[in-house]
Amino acid sequence: MKSRILAAIDMEKDSTENSGLNVDPPIAHIPPREPARVVALSSWQRYLAAAAVVLLLISTGFNFYFFNKYRSYNRLYNQVVAQQQQIAQNNQVLQAKVLDYEKTLTSMSDPKMAIVKMPAVAKSPDPNSQTTIYWDTVSKDVYLSVNELPAAPAQQQYQLWAIVDGKPVDAGVFDLAAGPSLVKMKKIPKAQAFAITLEKRGGSPTPTMEKMFVFGKV
Repeated sequence: MKSRILAAIDMEKDSTENSGLNVDPPIAHIPPREPARVVALSSWQRYLAAAAVVLLLISTGFNFYFFNKYRSYNRLYNQVVAQQQQIAQNNQVLQAKVLDYEKTLTSMSDPKMAIVKMPAVAKSPDPNSQTTIYWDTVSKDVYLSVNELPAAPAQQQYQLWAIVDGKPVDAGVFDLAAGPSLVKMKKIPKAQAFAITLEKRGGSPTPTMEKMFVFGKV
């Protein structure tokens, strides 16, 4: 009995020791991570960043396009304004000329206006030359109407002369204008005749007789 009791005690002891060795220690509970959710947020952020870059590039392109359009329209606007200003200036010049012509035409019908026909002289360089002088005997203003004269060389000009007491007096130089024209020359207090010669540009103190084109008595 004693040996049986001791054997039973030894078996119980071994069982207790073995059960103590096999007991696992407690494990701390760690909540699982959520990697899928983090990856989803990161993907959306990349999409948003890419969309922002694309919108920025598009906006930059539009800004550049509209800026160039603005510069182009601004340049055209300035050109139109400059053209309008030029047209306004030309209109003022034309109005001044029209008023001057109207005044001149009105004075031509005045009995005090002397009309001097100036045909080509016998030895004129151009036998078809012809001009007309309108001389206001009161104001002493002289107007020249060129009916027919050949074009002058580049370095030369026509010069009008008033014959006063048998001597030529400079009445001014002039260039030919396109179409009919009436040129106001220098005032001449008195004259017995008028003549036109071709001289160097700027005029000459004395007329070149061999280049006289027209002559007419008052």
